[in-house]
Amino acid sequence: MNPRIQQQWVDALRSGRYPINAKHPVLRTGRRFCGLGVLADLWIREDPYHRQWDKANARDLSINQTRQRYTPYTVAGEISILPQAVVEWAGLRGPNPLFDLGRRVLLNFAGPETQVACVPQMMNRVIVNWEPLYSLLEGAREIRNV
Repeated sequence: MNPRIQQQWVDALRSGRYPINAKHPVLRTGRRFCGLGVLADLWIREDPYHRQWDKANARDLSINQTRQRYTPYTVAGEISILPQAVVEWAGLRGPNPLFDLGRRVLLNFAGPETQVACVPQMMNRVIVNWEPLYSLLEGAREIRNV
């Protein structure tokens, strides 16, 4: 991952500007974001005249998502994984990044229970607030795509 973008991501998670979306496996719902949604938002902010969040329409949603009472958004046509444009901009190896935290501890964004990239997990435990996530990402090294 590009170190400059990784630091921007950590700073954004730490900033308090992004309420966490820990309930729904999508990049953004209303004003709430998953960890990868914050990264996508940074990509948008770099060129806001040509990039934007769009409210998801029925064809973007699965049957389960259409029954929920939240408003998901898409970015570059994706609702729950990083678009290829964001992957390339961030210098990631793929849309579901895997980070080496040292001592054989890995942080990933898709676990065995789900293939949705928005759910940060460490050792199969879901991370539900920003503090451990940004602390872990700060010194992490991306090692491969899940």
